[in-house]
Amino acid sequence: MPAVAVIVLAAAVAGCGSPIQTSVSAGTDTPSNYPLTLVESREHRETMNAEWARLFEAHGVPLERRRVPELTPVLHTPQSILGIGPIRLGTSAAGALDDGEIRLLLRKFIADYSQLLGVAPSTLSLEGVRTLGGIGNLYTFTQNGFAHPIASPAGRLEFTVSPDGELIQMSVTTIPLAELPEPRLTRVTAGERVVGTSFTYGDKRGVPQTLTVSDPAHVQVKRLVVYPHETESTVAIRLCWEVEAGDGMTWTVYVDAITGLIVGTVQNFQT
Repeated sequence: MPAVAVIVLAAAVAGCGSPIQTSVSAGTDTPSNYPLTLVESREHRETMNAEWARLFEAHGVPLERRRVPELTPVLHTPQSILGIGPIRLGTSAAGALDDGEIRLLLRKFIADYSQLLGVAPSTLSLEGVRTLGGIGNLYTFTQNGFAHPIASPAGRLEFTVSPDGELIQMSVTTIPLAELPEPRLTRVTAGERVVGTSFTYGDKRGVPQTLTVSDPAHVQVKRLVVYPHETESTVAIRLCWEVEAGDGMTWTVYVDAITGLIVGTVQNFQT
């Protein structure tokens, strides 16, 4: 069994100077610092709670709504702000703010609360803006600080903002930045690892069924991605091959490009 060391995540890795602790595996088959594994830390949660208190005070959130919202495990980023919002980002003498003004307010909000959001503003790009009727607009930012894209749904910030500058809803799935090694597993080998894999799913009656993908023609290696491999108490930042397996009914399989292990599977259909 490889040795495990516990260290404090440096600002260069976290992008926000957060005190998340990490466990780093040391072994002969993988680099000593791979995968970067973040572990649950009470110190970090308390730091994030303090950031929420600062936000509530700065934006004048009423006392009865000053409670920390639902946070993700380990990273402690917000999944939703229902129950504490809306949070006023800014105002205009004309009442409604135009799109350009809201974008500037969001950029300032991200810069002011980068630690709370778990991401450096310089690593974000505005992916798109979608109108939500009279509610306002949904602004989606993607994180792009890695050499490869981050596997969805990770690496995103979504803000719902009303026309008069109130932040109604927020969802954050960003991950800490980390240096990842070059892939050791080739594209061809990644596909071969998936051939013969069995998948279990429930049919329309909820009865478990098993399907084995044995035909190489039904395995397609898509691309290299950064994959946050989550457990109840850890998040490991891995470089993976994203592979689609199946014919008609398909699964997305994440094969670690360093270790060759299958570390994640997503079912691409509903039953």
